[in-house]
Amino acid sequence: LGSILSLVSGPTVDQAISDKSNAIAELIAGQEDNAAVVRQLYWRILNRAPSEEEVAQSLPLFEMISKHHGEVEDQLATYEVSYAPVQKRQEAEREGRIEGAQADLDQYQASIAEREAKLDAEQETKVAMAQKALEQHQSTFEGRFAKWLKEPEQGTSWSSLETRSSEASEGGKLVLQKDASILAEGTLAKTTYTVMGRSRVSQPTAIRLEVLPQEGLPKSGPGRADDGNFVLTEIEVAWARESDPDNWQVIKLNKPQADFSQQNFEVAKAIDGNKNADNGWAISPQMGQYHAAAFAFEKPIESDEPWLIRVRLVQNYQSNKHAIGSFRLSLTDQAGELDLGIPANIEVLLAKSPESRTEEESQALQDFVRSRDGDLKKLEQALAEAQKKRPEDPEVTRLKARLALVSKPLPMDPTLKQLRRAKELSSEQIKHQRLTAAQDIAWALINNPSFLFNH
Repeated sequence: LGSILSLVSGPTVDQAISDKSNAIAELIAGQEDNAAVVRQLYWRILNRAPSEEEVAQSLPLFEMISKHHGEVEDQLATYEVSYAPVQKRQEAEREGRIEGAQADLDQYQASIAEREAKLDAEQETKVAMAQKALEQHQSTFEGRFAKWLKEPEQGTSWSSLETRSSEASEGGKLVLQKDASILAEGTLAKTTYTVMGRSRVSQPTAIRLEVLPQEGLPKSGPGRADDGNFVLTEIEVAWARESDPDNWQVIKLNKPQADFSQQNFEVAKAIDGNKNADNGWAISPQMGQYHAAAFAFEKPIESDEPWLIRVRLVQNYQSNKHAIGSFRLSLTDQAGELDLGIPANIEVLLAKSPESRTEEESQALQDFVRSRDGDLKKLEQALAEAQKKRPEDPEVTRLKARLALVSKPLPMDPTLKQLRRAKELSSEQIKHQRLTAAQDIAWALINNPSFLFNH
């Protein structure tokens, strides 16, 4: 019995009865006599004919909805008339609060106007000075660039890793290229690249990772994501003697640097030990370009026999797509301050005679020199700092918040809201007055003890 009661009071029966295309709707459409409708409902639900008294008790239901709708309309109209002066008073009070809050804000802003104007002028002066310093530095670029072309500053010397093996987890594939770079192919997923090899460098002190644009990658890469970006979650380096290749010793990395890092995805996050899906080094919006990062070894590799080095590039970004598409690994044995060196593609351009370089190649050389210009970066940063919008006065912020709060529309009166909703529902019911009445009768019959006994 409990399961039957649950079924009767549950959504299944409710939806069946309320369905405007069910047998009750067909009955109403095909029978204009309300008494005949009542008799049919009794036969279909209770398997018996109704008494004349039961028919008489059911018939008023067909007119009740119209009567109820009129009552709801009258109640709503009466309440709207009685509530109108209250609503008018509340709106007037609201307008008064808005005017008061606006006046307080205007008055305070007027009291600090002189101070704010002075601070604005001081900021404009700082911006102008920073802009002038940057322009002066930029005006000397052609001379510095010409000098660099004659005597390029080599900086740190890097030697490409001699790859012995490379593999990608989760169905990916790493293909070694002629220029010692590695191209990633196959399944896109959260993946870890593992590269093992050795180097002509005797006692490495740092490792460099170059990420390389390629025509076959989305937006030319260097990442495999749709926009050409990547996220290097973590880089892990270890070494082992060739005579004991299973005894890997972890190399602690420090002093991370990169030619560019995406906001909130700084290169330092590639060695912070955090392998979460939203952490690592990335390069948006500078996709489709060469980039490099370098990491110093806390202690150089010291071995009295040949050794191997293992590099793992962990890429756990949540998109399952942000893996590096093309890269090259290099080592250096130089001590002291390190830089990213001159990339192989720049060395190729330098080897060309000036007259044989295309306009794009000359621009690439200029862009590279600018990327290595520390003074330029400092001056650009100084200008950006000077241009930052000054923080708003705390009292102005408070007064604006107060104005916004009192300006919010008044909530609708609960009774008015309820009556308008009742009229909306009643208006919908009256469109199908006979059907609604028949559905109500069906509900009453289903909840009759006779129905539960018979079923």
